Amino acid sequence: MNSSEILTSDELMDVLAQAAEDQREATMSYLSGGKWHVLEVRLCFCSSEVLHVEAAERSNSVAYIQIDQPVGISFEKDFCKYVFETSVAGYQTGINSGLAGRAILLRPDRVEKLQRRAYYRAQVPADMRVKALFWHRGYTNNDVEIPAENYWEGHMLDLSAGGTLIEVDERLRDNFKEGQLVGVQFTPKPYAKPFLLEGLLRHIGEEWNGQVRLGVEFLGLEASAEGRETLRRLVEVVEEYREAENAQECGPVVAGDETAV
Repeated sequence: MNSSEILTSDELMDVLAQAAEDQREATMSYLSGGKWHVLEVRLCFCSSEVLHVEAAERSNSVAYIQIDQPVGISFEKDFCKYVFETSVAGYQTGINSGLAGRAILLRPDRVEKLQRRAYYRAQVPADMRVKALFWHRGYTNNDVEIPAENYWEGHMLDLSAGGTLIEVDERLRDNFKEGQLVGVQFTPKPYAKPFLLEGLLRHIGEEWNGQVRLGVEFLGLEASAEGRETLRRLVEVVEEYREAENAQECGPVVAGDETAV
């Protein structure tokens, strides 16, 4: 089964219409002020020309995003994840849409379907050590504090299409905050093309054995053709890691072993 596919026009309309009818929650990302922003939204109306979304949490608002702003949308349905790029066409306010407002997006003409397994973590193969370089890019809450160091090196423990887990020396711990924006670069295997990504520090683990683990979510990959190509490359690497992990769990096939298949 292919890890990704492009929906036909009929499939696209059916998926978006059903998602809007289900009031399905989605993630909307957009680039503003040189930084990626992420907002949880709910799909609430779909026609042949537009798609309406509103903030999933009343404490947030979609009404401050500029008209014509390109945005990326991703949502899950069944065992798949759907991603596409569109732009803000206008806004609707009123009793039904609440104080947060409702953004009117142009209905996309291209939607990509990814198998959700690509978003499950795959361990970096045991015989590989993947170095991760990452650097400070700001904070989601507009905090202007600058860490003592702003460029670090660690190594990757696992990878999915949605993010990675990076382990660093515990002495670096005070440089990090949840909600911190980072740039990330890593080469997933020897002689491969490196990945250069924007990320959000979602989780900081407990210090253990002289190390601390950082959970990083990748940002903005659904919001452009270049980003979706990077996403497809990530999916391929995740599948390779998973195959290596499964092969290691099965162990070597012993000649003459009738139980080996």
